[in-house]
Amino acid sequence: MRRRNLIGALVGGALASVGLQRDRADAAEWIVSIIYDAAARHGVSGDWLLNTAVCESGLDPWAYNPETGDCGVFQFKPETWAGWGGDPNAIWDVWSQADMAAWAFAAGLHTHWCCSGTWQGGACI
Repeated sequence: MRRRNLIGALVGGALASVGLQRDRADAAEWIVSIIYDAAARHGVSGDWLLNTAVCESGLDPWAYNPETGDCGVFQFKPETWAGWGGDPNAIWDVWSQADMAAWAFAAGLHTHWCCSGTWQGGACI
């Protein structure tokens, strides 16, 4: 728990230092907590999962890549989301994204993310 608080404080501080409003920094801390909870449920590294989300979306649950269609905090492609059993109506939901990403990391599907450090695709967009 102490490590989570430290990382949450660091993320919140970093976001605040770039001029993010306090309510936005609070939202990021809430997202960090959700990511660590999902990681713990699936037995994967919370740091690894958090770092992937920070790199993919900057922890922005509304992040969208118009070139690839990737969306949400973990930048899921709608086809991948549906193919892995995700509810299409929940693709923008932070809890659902964190849970699906943690499940995927635990199942060895972490190579899906460019920012996971294990990407096996082409250039990252």
